[in-house]
Amino acid sequence: MGSTVKGLVPPNPRLQRTRAALPLQTVRGETSPLGGVRRAPLSRKPFGGWSAIRRLPPAVAMILAATVTSCSASKNLDAVESEVTRFHQELTAGKFDQIYTAAADDLKKVTGQQEFVKLLRAVNSKLGPTRVVKRTGWNVNVTTSGSFVALTFDTQFEKGRGTEQFVYRITGGKALLAGYHIMSNDLIVN
Repeated sequence: MGSTVKGLVPPNPRLQRTRAALPLQTVRGETSPLGGVRRAPLSRKPFGGWSAIRRLPPAVAMILAATVTSCSASKNLDAVESEVTRFHQELTAGKFDQIYTAAADDLKKVTGQQEFVKLLRAVNSKLGPTRVVKRTGWNVNVTTSGSFVALTFDTQFEKGRGTEQFVYRITGGKALLAGYHIMSNDLIVN
């Protein structure tokens, strides 16, 4: 390389290669006999945020979005499945008030405690304890008001069967019951 001005650090050849194609600019705040150092910036702009993602080919953007959401979706599904197991344990034990107390505000806004406890008491007395639970469907919905996971189960109770749907709100990594629906002819007939 050529000679350097006394007092200046010789240029790093690796950095010079990356800066070579960019126009030179004066860097303020650095002192030198030349009144500032003229060099090219390492990068014109920092990461462009969402505008950088918008420039990706649509297929790549869809794969990236699916990967990000599937990771959190599987984590949420695991959390909700363990909460459904706990729900069935508490239902069998007759802890109806405890189920309601731990529920999300979404459920409490549309169903009063007495009404909900009455439903759970009927399910427990007419259908009996849970025997076999088989998941038949799921849905993850992320909205501006929060993340929700809905799971549907074909459930075999001691005295009958039914289709249960659980809706859980995910808050701070914790699943809170936001809705419970059961469709069962045995619940009506028994």
